[in-house]
Amino acid sequence: MALQVITMCAEEYRYNFLIGCEGYRDSVQIANELLKQLLVFSAE
Repeated sequence: MALQVITMCAEEYRYNFLIGCEGYRDSVQIANELLKQLLVFSAE
C-alpha cells in the first residue's frame, strides 16, 4: 500500500514537473523574441 502511494505521488510530481518545464521553455522563447525586437528597435 505504501509503495502504491509513493508511486502515485512520484507520477504526479513527474507530470507537474514536465508541465512546468514546458511552461518555462515557452516563457524563454517569448523572452527571446521580445529581446530580439528590443535590439532591433534600439538599433534604429
